Amino acid sequence: MAVLLLSLFIVSGSDFLLIAVGFVLAIVGGVLLCALKPGILQMLEGLCERLGIPLIPRALAFLQAGVSHCRGWLGPVDMMVGLVLGVAAWAVVGLSFVYLLSNFSSGVPFLDALSIYPLSMLVGAASMIPGGVGTTEGAMVLLLGQYGFAVGTALLLAVVIRIVTLWFGVLVGFCALAYLEFNGRHNEGELHAEQHRS
Repeated sequence: MAVLLLSLFIVSGSDFLLIAVGFVLAIVGGVLLCALKPGILQMLEGLCERLGIPLIPRALAFLQAGVSHCRGWLGPVDMMVGLVLGVAAWAVVGLSFVYLLSNFSSGVPFLDALSIYPLSMLVGAASMIPGGVGTTEGAMVLLLGQYGFAVGTALLLAVVIRIVTLWFGVLVGFCALAYLEFNGRHNEGELHAEQHRS
C-alpha cells in the first residue's frame, strides 16, 4: 500500500498504474479475506488434497498459518504505523531516484520522478518474477521514455538504481549469511574440541 500511494503521483504512466492498482488490491484483498475468513484456505487445502494435487495443500497450510498469525497486526494503529513507516522508507528510495534523475535531466516533474521507481517496482512485483528482475527495469525504461530519455540512458538509470537499492541489500545479506555460516562452523569446531578435551 505504501508503494502504491507513492506511485499515485505519476500522471503519464496510466497503463502501469492500472496494473499496479489491480495487483495491490488483489493481494491486499486476498490477505484480508483469508485473515477474516480462514476457512477459505482450509477449504482450498481440502479440495487440493481430494484432487491429489501435490505440494499445494502443504503450501496452503503454511499460508494459512502465516495469515492467522498476522491477524493480530490488523488493528488500525498497527496498520497506520506500518503504512507511515513504509511510505517514509519508500520515499527515501524515491528521493534517491529523483536525485539520480536530476543529474541527467531537469525535465521530469518532481512528483512524477518520485513515483517512477515505486510504480516500476509494483509492475515488477505483478510480473511474479523473483525480484521483478527485468520487468522492473523494463517498466522504468518505458516510463522514462515518456519524458524523452533515450533507451540507453534510461536503462543505465534503471540498472544503477536497482544496484544501489536491491542488489546492494542482497550483497549485504549474502555477506551476513556467509559470516553466520562460517562463525557457526567455527563455534561447532571449538565445541567438539572442548568435548574431546573433557
